[in-house]
Amino acid sequence: MTMEQMNPSSKELIFPDPGSVLSERQSQLELAWKKAMRLLPLSERKDYLELMQSTAGRLSNEAAPGEWLFFQHMLRSGCLQAMILHHRKPVYYFGIPIKAWKYWDEPGPAPYEEMESIRVNRKEVSIQAVVPSKSSHLIRHMLAGELLPIATRILRADTGRNPENWIDSVQDLSSYLSSRIRRALEKSEPVTISHFLFQDLTRYIDEVGEYWTLEIIQEIQKTIKSNLKKRDTMVSLTPVSHLVLSSGPREEQILERFHHIYFEIRSLILDYSIYTATVDSPDYRITDILEKLKL
Repeated sequence: MTMEQMNPSSKELIFPDPGSVLSERQSQLELAWKKAMRLLPLSERKDYLELMQSTAGRLSNEAAPGEWLFFQHMLRSGCLQAMILHHRKPVYYFGIPIKAWKYWDEPGPAPYEEMESIRVNRKEVSIQAVVPSKSSHLIRHMLAGELLPIATRILRADTGRNPENWIDSVQDLSSYLSSRIRRALEKSEPVTISHFLFQDLTRYIDEVGEYWTLEIIQEIQKTIKSNLKKRDTMVSLTPVSHLVLSSGPREEQILERFHHIYFEIRSLILDYSIYTATVDSPDYRITDILEKLKL
C-alpha cells in the first residue's frame, strides 16, 4: 500500500504545490516509510493504516483546511507519529502513539529499529515526530522549511492562543468573509457569522489520553454540522475555533437555534463560547466584525 492509496480524498482535494522535499524526494521518502512500516507490529501497522484512511475521508469535505494541510504534509513526508505544539501545548496529533507522548522532549531513538524522534522549532511553534531513520534528514528539512511556517500562520489566527498577532495572520480569512458577505448582500440578504470558540483542549489530555484528542476534535465538528441548515457553511480554523456562515437569519435567530447545543464526548462536557455578528449593509468594517467574533 502506498501513501496515495491511503488517501482516498486526493481526487476531491487539491494539494498545494509541493515543496522541494516532497516533490524531488518522493520516492526516497516513500521507500523509507515502507521499510519502517514493515518493522511495526501488525496491530500497530493496522491501527496506523485505518487511522490514515478514516482521517483522509473525514477531511475530504474541505471543511478543515488547516488540519488537512497538517495531515497531508505529515502523511506524504512519511511521519509515523507527530505532534504540533503551540507555546509548548499540544494542538494537533498525527498517527499512533508509537512513542509515549510523555517522552517527546527526548529526541533520539524511537522504540523500533529504523525509526527516530526528531524535533523542529520556530518561535512559539514546534513539531515533534517519529520518522523513518533513512529519511529523517529530509523530513526534518520539510517540517522546518515547509510545514512550520504554515502551522505558525494558522495557529496565530486563534486569538485565544496569541491575541497580539492576530491581524496579519487572518488576512486570508478576512478576504473570505468579505467575499461571502458581498455575495449575500447582492441578494439583499443579511449574513450572520457565528464563532464557536472552545477552551484549550489540552486540559483533557490527562483524562482521555493524547491519542483520543483527535476524536474530541472530530466530534466537535460532527456536533456543529448536525445543527446546520442547508444554507449554512462551516469552516474550521483550528481545533478549538469553528465558524458558521448563515445567509438569511440574524444574530437573535442564530443564538436561538444554537443556544441548546452541548458537546459531550467520551463522558466529557466541553466548555465553549459562541460569538455572532450580522451584516445587513455594505457599510461595515471587517475589522469590527472580526473583533466582535473574537477572531
